[in-house]
Amino acid sequence: MEKEVISLVKELAKTIKKVGVKKVYKVLSEISVESKANDLYNDIINNIIHIVCDSYNVSVIDIKRKNIRGNIIEAREMCFILLKKHIDLTHIEIAQIFHRKNHTLISQTITKFKKRDIKIKSDKMFLDNYNALNKKIINHIEIKYKL
Repeated sequence: MEKEVISLVKELAKTIKKVGVKKVYKVLSEISVESKANDLYNDIINNIIHIVCDSYNVSVIDIKRKNIRGNIIEAREMCFILLKKHIDLTHIEIAQIFHRKNHTLISQTITKFKKRDIKIKSDKMFLDNYNALNKKIINHIEIKYKL
């Protein structure tokens, strides 16, 4: 077993020298997402995205596009927050779901969410919508997976 590990590490080092750290990291992170995102995860991920899209009256295609505005931005932010809450995906994994190259947008959204103040009208509306969607998702998960 030890020889296999050493051999694997040597091959990984050769590959890093050949193609670079960034490419190897990208492939390894995709493998990590694939192994974690089994059928159950994929189903819950898709359900969360669809529930949010239905609530905001936007399409899944629109929510995953790069150049978006208005209502679609808020819907996507809501997806980031709810995916983090219910599945605890890493920011990188959430970024990959939404075809983003890095996780900065997700990190900023989560930080912004934690700072929202119920005394501010726009924040209160967002938080009320969050609470309603959160309950809907919990009910959906409990019913579908008999929890």
